[in-house]
Amino acid sequence: MCEAIGKLGILPRGANYALVKRTIAALGLTTAHFRPRSTPFASRAAKQPLVAVLCQGSKTSSSLLRRRLIREGLKPAFCELCGWAQTSADGRQPLELDHRNGDSTDNRIENLRVLCPNCHSLQPTHRGLNARKDSIPQPSKPKPVHRPAPQTARSRKRRWSDGDLRTAISNSRSVRQVLQQLGMKGAGVRPTLSRRIAELALDTSHFLGQGWRVGSTTPVVPTAPLVTFLVPDRLLKTSGLRERLIAEGLKPAHCEL
Repeated sequence: MCEAIGKLGILPRGANYALVKRTIAALGLTTAHFRPRSTPFASRAAKQPLVAVLCQGSKTSSSLLRRRLIREGLKPAFCELCGWAQTSADGRQPLELDHRNGDSTDNRIENLRVLCPNCHSLQPTHRGLNARKDSIPQPSKPKPVHRPAPQTARSRKRRWSDGDLRTAISNSRSVRQVLQQLGMKGAGVRPTLSRRIAELALDTSHFLGQGWRVGSTTPVVPTAPLVTFLVPDRLLKTSGLRERLIAEGLKPAHCEL
């Protein structure tokens, strides 16, 4: 599979494997002549005695170690925190191996536990979140020297007035049109524009698109009729549609599974 992905000109990593597998299945192609992806590594790991694996400094695949511990009865086939043990339609059981101290090379049995993806993601040690920096003292970096700007530096005064801003907002239907009318460019101008609109309490409710609001941190719910959104090939922000469906009682405010 890795060789086939490389010949397609894409990187053999991440979601590219799943994409190629779906395409192969859709076209009805055969992969019987492919060698198993991780057979050499898996066979070497299976031949190692557990005493050589369940120790500190052991660089072993967590998924292979988890399956081996469950197969040999050293760990249960369910989440050790909530007891979750469901399987997918194709028989997979997406359990994960958690290292209590956050060190993925510390495979001592007392440092390992089997968790479901939800419980694992809530742990402070999930994917090395508590990993500390190297304990070797680093040389201190010299403090940056403040150098005053030369007298010929160009002033950064606004090129538009509050009246220009009011006129641009009244004549525009989106933030992009406001920026175009004011002659503003660059990613850093939106915060400046947002702060000034909030200070002047200007109305932007007539804007199209996602209904941009100044100073709002909550997802904006689309206000157009739902019949315009619940159709195929409709590009829409998922969070906004989710809030709209929950607000109108079409979907519950909890996981449906």
